[in-house]
Amino acid sequence: MEATITKLDAAGILLNRAIELYLDASDCVSAIVLAGSAEDLLQGILTGQGRSAEAARVQMLSSAQEIAQRLDPGGGAASEKDTINLMRGMFNWLRHNDKKDDPDAVTWHLDVEAETVIMRALQNWDVLGGAEPVRAVAFVTAAGKRNEAFRAWPASGTFTQK
Repeated sequence: MEATITKLDAAGILLNRAIELYLDASDCVSAIVLAGSAEDLLQGILTGQGRSAEAARVQMLSSAQEIAQRLDPGGGAASEKDTINLMRGMFNWLRHNDKKDDPDAVTWHLDVEAETVIMRALQNWDVLGGAEPVRAVAFVTAAGKRNEAFRAWPASGTFTQK
């Protein structure tokens, strides 16, 4: 099947599928990979538009650095690369197997990791003004049952109950 698809279209497809897998199949591993790929595409679009500072990952990095500075004003801050690698640890571990020090098995809270990666992708999607992902409200509601912060998002009110 030959088709023309934009990066934004592809990100929307990946994000919607990640949400479906999270909600319907409790398949957090696949959701992490698909949502992480969507996040990367959307961040690339934002960067291409000169809006990289608006990307969820960049916002989280800035917040993490600010918190670290407040907690330990004299301490050395973690590098940007180390902080981003920590944020994307599970996603990167699932995609790569080319480092000798990569463990064969890891222990993660897969549901929390999936929620976090999906949320970053949704935030990027929202910044770009994309049409609401089909099950965004259901995802935010389900994740919100476990985490109060999800219930308040997004501040813009874009994703509303229908």
